[in-house]
Amino acid sequence: MKKVDIYIAALWRQGFVKVTVDSLKNQPEFGTATITCNNHTDAQWQEMLDYRGEDNRIILHRHDNEKCSNEKLRYVANGINPYMGFFDNDLIYPPDYLAKLMAGVDKYQAMVGLHGVVLKTGLIQSYYRDRHVFRGLMAVDKDYEVNIASNCGSMFKREWFTKSELSEWYERVNNVSMDDLYVAYFMKEKGIKCVVLAHEEGYTKHKQQFPEDDYVFDKHAKVVGGDVIQTAFINDYYKKL
Repeated sequence: MKKVDIYIAALWRQGFVKVTVDSLKNQPEFGTATITCNNHTDAQWQEMLDYRGEDNRIILHRHDNEKCSNEKLRYVANGINPYMGFFDNDLIYPPDYLAKLMAGVDKYQAMVGLHGVVLKTGLIQSYYRDRHVFRGLMAVDKDYEVNIASNCGSMFKREWFTKSELSEWYERVNNVSMDDLYVAYFMKEKGIKCVVLAHEEGYTKHKQQFPEDDYVFDKHAKVVGGDVIQTAFINDYYKKL
């Protein structure tokens, strides 16, 4: 059975990430889950250690910094399985999720997921406005090629990148919570396309609906001028490949 290495940045939501991993770890394709616990108190860290218990498929790391979702990329070179993917820390995934993504990777030879972005042709004025978003929590009627496959439940093949290349990913991401854009850039560097797979509304679910100001997107993107930074990255780097 082919398996996948999963990478998650736990941030401050250690209580939620356990539910996320529970929704994945009993799927036949599950190989390992590397969870980077960022800015956890001692009590929160102990909670994660207790959750892991004797399950050596769950690999925990603890760091204190403000790199947020970029932490998904810190240990990507350490995996052992032929597929790898990035997952959010607050979603509940259906029982066939890993099989669905693995089939999509094999079919398209692409990075696949359920949430993705198609950018406006040419240079853009605003990353938030000059795009179409296929949303993972909403229905998507068919498979679409996209520019960016979000790291909230994505998968691709490890063999497409050398261990050396993967080991550089974390340091190459210079902006907080821009791992989605950088991974799309890394895919484009290699000529690998990104695809959003068709799915019904509610196929994946939030563990809990948060107040708007509690989303990572709002805390670490909009509030630090994310649109300006992300727009510049798209125009100066992604579009020039």
